[in-house]
Amino acid sequence: GATSYTVTLSGTSPRTTTDISIDYSRLTTGNNYTWTVVANCANGTSDAASSSFAAGVPTRLIGAQKDMSVYPSPAADFITVEYAFGANSASNLTEDSNIKITVVNLFGKVIEETSIEDKDGGFDFEVSHLQAGMYMILLEQNGEKLSKKFIVNRL
Repeated sequence: GATSYTVTLSGTSPRTTTDISIDYSRLTTGNNYTWTVVANCANGTSDAASSSFAAGVPTRLIGAQKDMSVYPSPAADFITVEYAFGANSASNLTEDSNIKITVVNLFGKVIEETSIEDKDGGFDFEVSHLQAGMYMILLEQNGEKLSKKFIVNRL
């Protein structure tokens, strides 16, 4: 196993750590960065692994061709929706990018339609007015579509 990790963030000097997290609190929200990690082992080092991300945007979605996450599910009042509309989409969104939101039930009946202006890759969506059951939330922007199921449960 690895005894330490050498981490390099674009434009910075390499840092060696045994921790699983590094504080880069001086990053500028919305800016794109690349980080590279090398595992240091007793018998040598691993190949470098690199990934790009936008500061302040959930990193698991950056670089995805298309991805969407909805939680919690089941939900009672709100769901959090995180999305990426293509490779590095967070950096490609503009101030006036409209996202169409559609909620449908299991039978495909449209329950709610709205749109938002957003460039942060995520938003909270109220579901307290929906009856208990399974739904699908669909997002559309510039012809690209994402969808994810979620459950509303009343305790």
